[in-house]
Amino acid sequence: MDVRRRTTIGLILGLILIGFVTPGPGAAAQEVGNLLENGSFEWDWRHQGAAELFFPDPWRLEYRDGDHPWCASPCKRPEITINEEYVADGAYSVRAFAPAHSRALFALYQEFEAEAYSQVTLVCQVRTTSRPEGGLLVAAAIQPWAGSFFESSAIRGEATRVRDEWTTVTVTAPVYGGGRGKAAVVYEVEWPSQNNTVWIDDCELTRAGAGCPPCECPELPSCPPCGSGELDWDRMRDVIRSELANREPVRWPR
Repeated sequence: MDVRRRTTIGLILGLILIGFVTPGPGAAAQEVGNLLENGSFEWDWRHQGAAELFFPDPWRLEYRDGDHPWCASPCKRPEITINEEYVADGAYSVRAFAPAHSRALFALYQEFEAEAYSQVTLVCQVRTTSRPEGGLLVAAAIQPWAGSFFESSAIRGEATRVRDEWTTVTVTAPVYGGGRGKAAVVYEVEWPSQNNTVWIDDCELTRAGAGCPPCECPELPSCPPCGSGELDWDRMRDVIRSELANREPVRWPR
């Protein structure tokens, strides 16, 4: 085989190897960018089951009502609508309002997919108001198991109280086995008050790290076989008496 032919075969093999190890556009898209759709709430606004619920797809609402033990005051369903007055990014934001003199507990969320066991970070911009001040809490949250945001498995970031300016709420959490989770802004009115309003905008969910799958438990050694028959009560009595006889007497202070 001459030198020219060997060189040609080497180049062909090199190109084949490059094709195997170079990720395609789809793989690169999964590693970077916003994992949420419509994170700035700019399109596809629609009524979501009621006239008072107007927000964009694919966002959804979870809330607690008067049947929940936490809602003794009681809780009422929020009103959600489009907003153009206070905007952190783009042309629109979501305005969520809790009826006056009631408690409220709800989450505006979106389902997402990510690599199983990876770490993700959610960042949203929120602006809140309440009268009297202090009764309203807003936090970013991730539900790694794609369950309810009002279960103990949901992971919340640090909550912010009333601030009449745009504030960042964020949380970093893992995504467990199935690779599916939920990201949300959680809104909580601790006691009945008025003007409990939050504006939500510019939400971004990004991959923060590879994470670690759960470790496999090592196999435990098998127990030795137990002897058959009844217990030797006389032998046990003798052992106990022997141990007690060899102990120093206890002298209590007077």
